[in-house]
Amino acid sequence: MFEIWRPTHSHNYEVSNCGRVRRVTPATGATVGRVLKAKRKNSGYLFVCFSDSGRSSYHHIHTLVAAAFIGPRAKGMQINHIDCEKSNNRATNLEYVTPSENSRHAGRNGHLPDPTNIPRGTSHCSAKLTEADVVMARAMYASGCHSYPALGKRFGVSGRAIWKAVNGFTWKHVPPTLAA
Repeated sequence: MFEIWRPTHSHNYEVSNCGRVRRVTPATGATVGRVLKAKRKNSGYLFVCFSDSGRSSYHHIHTLVAAAFIGPRAKGMQINHIDCEKSNNRATNLEYVTPSENSRHAGRNGHLPDPTNIPRGTSHCSAKLTEADVVMARAMYASGCHSYPALGKRFGVSGRAIWKAVNGFTWKHVPPTLAA
């Protein structure tokens, strides 16, 4: 593939159809033509840092490539990596899609979280209650003898946390019939 360079929104930098970014104007400590080193976010997307007039700004490479080689992004559209590889920022690998198209694409390619693998109950890292605690709290509240704040104090959580558990906003996997 022949590399083509186009200007970015910053007059100091260019982006290529291969997903590389370089400086095009001289500045203190900067070399004209030097390709910037991309860094990877925790999300997997690559970004670079622009330094314009002493100010730093960070930009996703796929956003720069898409703007330069596909055109302006319409409101509400997202950038899709066709091969699902977030580090492949070649112009031929990017397209504008709606959020629903992007989700369908991710689902077809196995990149959506598995809803059956979501930690619930005591398997969740921040759980302070157990399934047995929730059943007991529901039964105690149903008896009419205990308030949410009192139950919260008894189980070591806030009254709001107990309210959510008793009313099924959390701990949904614990059947309400067990509380009777």
